[in-house]
Amino acid sequence: MRPLGRRVRPRLAAALLAPFLLTACAQQPMSEQGHKVYTLYNIVLAIALVIGVGVVGMILLSCVRYRKRKDDDGTPPPQTHGNTAFEIVWTAIPTIICLGLFGMSFATIRAIDKPNQKHAAVIEVRGYQWTWTFDYGTNAAGTRVLVRSNDPKKPPEMVVPVGETVHVEERSDNVIHSFFVPAFLFKRDVVPGKANGFDLTVSSPGLYGGQCAELCGTDHAKMTFKVKAVGRTEFDKWFAEFKPVRPKCEETGKASDAVTIHSVPNAAEFVEKCAYAKAGTPVKLTFVNGGGLDHNVAVYEGELTSGGKLIKAGKIIKSGSDVFDVPPLKAGADYNYFCQVHPQMEGRYVVQ
Repeated sequence: MRPLGRRVRPRLAAALLAPFLLTACAQQPMSEQGHKVYTLYNIVLAIALVIGVGVVGMILLSCVRYRKRKDDDGTPPPQTHGNTAFEIVWTAIPTIICLGLFGMSFATIRAIDKPNQKHAAVIEVRGYQWTWTFDYGTNAAGTRVLVRSNDPKKPPEMVVPVGETVHVEERSDNVIHSFFVPAFLFKRDVVPGKANGFDLTVSSPGLYGGQCAELCGTDHAKMTFKVKAVGRTEFDKWFAEFKPVRPKCEETGKASDAVTIHSVPNAAEFVEKCAYAKAGTPVKLTFVNGGGLDHNVAVYEGELTSGGKLIKAGKIIKSGSDVFDVPPLKAGADYNYFCQVHPQMEGRYVVQ
């Protein structure tokens, strides 16, 4: 039989080396801000390992050295009642360590939050129940570069130029969300009524998954998004040629002076993506809430998020139906309808 000591020592060495091996296998951060956090993590890990090895080593040493032996006569060893120098040392060392970690953490946070004077883009990120929108402003062609998704199976995608700093402004119109991309080793809460902002520099091209990291309601798990980092040339081309994703609607043959729009039960989504109304006559609009969430229907000329003109809005209801009249409108203009509680819910109001 192999001696016990020979079996224990390799296992003990493996246990002590495991944290280092796990760190080596960890995903490398894909943002400059994440690299600062990653460095701080490694420093904290190294200090924790030294303390852990020291504490475990002292415990094992005490267990071995002061174990009960066969020749013990039961007489207690010499007793020590306090040691001032030792007590000062074990108080001073943890205090110094804690102050040092506080200083390094504070410096890292300051470095991450230090504003950059030059940004490749400024993106307004809005969190809703339960999706995201990314607003880049207006491009040279006068198109509002507003990224969102009407397909719950296809999360919205934020595009950024790789190696350049973009500034992110966070907004929420309902509850607290949290913008989190695991590959960036960074997250920040999206707080209602408060504008949070941060700089982000993605260091490598690629497609990175993100999610809301704050429990925000029933469909929190579905509140995902993507960050796509591309070269500057590709980013400029995408920005200049951006085309909003809009519902495809038939342009003729369905106009009526009575329109009904439904919401999907327990979801922030309209059943109908298009509503067809007669031009030049009042239209009776009936909204039927499938239940579970507060919704309404508001008809706008233009886009809700880009200064569109409100034409008429119905009451916000949790279930049942609401009926209201939309005033006469001319054919051919850009009309849309939204839920004012969940603005990601939208459809086209086609006037013929």
